[in-house]
Amino acid sequence: MSLTPPRPHINVTPMIDVMLVLLLIFMIQQVIIPALALPTARNPLDKPKPNAVTLRIDRLGVFELSTDSEYGGKGRRVAHADLGAELQRLYAVRTGDHVLYLMADSALAFSVIDDALAIARGAGVRVVGAVTERRER
Repeated sequence: MSLTPPRPHINVTPMIDVMLVLLLIFMIQQVIIPALALPTARNPLDKPKPNAVTLRIDRLGVFELSTDSEYGGKGRRVAHADLGAELQRLYAVRTGDHVLYLMADSALAFSVIDDALAIARGAGVRVVGAVTERRER
């Protein structure tokens, strides 16, 4: 008669109980708070400095660059492929100012913003400032 040694087993019942409780908490939270709003700025009246480079990204992911000296304060659409070259050209004449002000639509996917910031970092941008707008209540 051969005796097999007892094999240890892990009791997963407590882990399943914890997972079910967490699932219920998240499901109830989703019903109570369906969509969390993005935070609004506390001091939205401050605008970018004069002659600042501002990158606007609209809901469709279209890039628009604006500066006072280059474009007269009006935005100019820039293709995704040309964004890096255009930023390099703008910052080539700015010796110490490598600040980019970013205005993006709140419904925009973050991957588009992250891609634009990666292009900007490659073009020499060192500081990014987010520009917000006041929400009407």
